[in-house]
Amino acid sequence: MSILITVAETPLNQDATMRLGEVFDALPELAVLETWDAVNEEDFYALTLEVLSGRVRAFVWETDDLDHDLPAGLAFLSSLEAQASLIYRLEDKALKALQSFFTPPVMIAGAGPGEEEWITLETARSLAIADSCFDDALATPALLQLLPPHARRHHVGKRGDSPSFDQDGINQLLVRDASLGRKVIRLKGGDPGILGRITEEIDALNQAGIPWQVSPGVSALQAIGPCGGLFLTQRGVSDRVTLTTARQAGGGLSPLLHFDRATLVVYMGLLSADDIRAQLLGAGYPADISVCVAVNLARPGQTFLDATLADFPEKLAAANLRPPGLIILGDVASPPLRRVSPRAPFNGLRVLLACSDGALRSEFETLLRRWGAKPQRLHPLMTSEERSRLPAPDLLIAVTRADAMDLQAQIPELPAGTRLHALQPDTAVILETLYDAPPSRGGFEQLKLRLFLDQKA
Repeated sequence: MSILITVAETPLNQDATMRLGEVFDALPELAVLETWDAVNEEDFYALTLEVLSGRVRAFVWETDDLDHDLPAGLAFLSSLEAQASLIYRLEDKALKALQSFFTPPVMIAGAGPGEEEWITLETARSLAIADSCFDDALATPALLQLLPPHARRHHVGKRGDSPSFDQDGINQLLVRDASLGRKVIRLKGGDPGILGRITEEIDALNQAGIPWQVSPGVSALQAIGPCGGLFLTQRGVSDRVTLTTARQAGGGLSPLLHFDRATLVVYMGLLSADDIRAQLLGAGYPADISVCVAVNLARPGQTFLDATLADFPEKLAAANLRPPGLIILGDVASPPLRRVSPRAPFNGLRVLLACSDGALRSEFETLLRRWGAKPQRLHPLMTSEERSRLPAPDLLIAVTRADAMDLQAQIPELPAGTRLHALQPDTAVILETLYDAPPSRGGFEQLKLRLFLDQKA
């Protein structure tokens, strides 16, 4: 069954044909591209019927002329750089998997409670490269000044005492903009993971095959101390905090004293696991309630251990996990309720880029951030002991031969699981010599395609 490239009155962007062709050629399960003359709107709808009937697998259309209101059962993905879109059937899993190649991960970021400087560096950098921003009612407008001039702004705030955007409508807008190949940032007040309906937006993205990331924010509960001098835990006064919302889904009042649907988070409890279990069982918690132990969050050695209240001390001892860590207890700790982004070439990868050319390094880091990577840099003054406390990079990239030498001087041994990439052929030769491991080679698009194909393998 064919995938058609349509050629309208203005021929399809040459880059689009080349980039789509490269991807399809690398995936033998997809048919060879054919060319079909299409010049008007009637041809577009005729082709959608061909796809729905199964006579044509998919077709490519120029994005500027794409009608986003597709018939039920169809979806599209777009390359923003090539200005081309692929229209296909939702049930076609192989084509749906291409979303992660052409769609930069959506960044869901915490905007904090209102103070414009209370955001992460990751959020600030994501705003600076966004093509489209969806902001909440509680997100300070000052943050929108960090957007580039071309970025589209969408105010989708929800307030309980005034007309608000429907959550399903927000989900559809996020999926639409991301499917057009835009770098989308979803700016949510406070921390997006605390009472922010983040999982509904993540579920919509997952259903569409769109990768995503989350950058945490300062929640209102964390602002109480600096804003009002009221600190939620004080030794000898208060040693715990319970978070809840006054309204349930549907608008009913929450049973504020009913612990069944609460989540308990215990800090500094790994060395007291047996005592914690005994106390909670004595307080009436069921023995089979889910427990997740999270150790070394965002640090080298990050680990998650799944258990129940009945057996988590034994599993903790068997795994030999040591502080720092959290013990999370409640239904949300159950593995089936966790969300994982669709796999995407760069999403979440720590990439250490060795590049002495400042302008080129900045350009390449912007590309890496756009596609969800976490760029790192060489720090000549950092000691080996300090470097050992950083998470190992997933990918080492060197631009020139000199950059490869600088890289090896600071990272003498290739960390386990870390791969190498060279942007130039002669750099690849010296990288292989220095690390005794064959690097991949080529420009950014070749690297992205290689990572994508490796994930499919």
